[in-house]
Amino acid sequence: MEGVSGQEAFYFTAHFKERLEKRLKELGAPLHLILETAAHPEQVLKDETDSDLVIHQSRFELDGKRYLCRVVVNFTTTPATLVSFYLTSKTDKYWKL
Repeated sequence: MEGVSGQEAFYFTAHFKERLEKRLKELGAPLHLILETAAHPEQVLKDETDSDLVIHQSRFELDGKRYLCRVVVNFTTTPATLVSFYLTSKTDKYWKL
């Protein structure tokens, strides 16, 4: 999958893979939504705790409920590394206007 920086693929950390497996089972969250958020986010934010990381986020609906997908990406590696992600229904808390 092409990344926003033009990279061809993403590397997944072990933490990312563990969260992915757990969340896919719990929510049935489609993998393509997570990867789409990583590659083509609606919004990009700087991580306040680590200057090497950025947060890609996009809003979507799942089973009639509104969610925000947040993917933590490290673009200092090649390919870019997907560090972690989470899905939340608290879109107002994290969405920046």
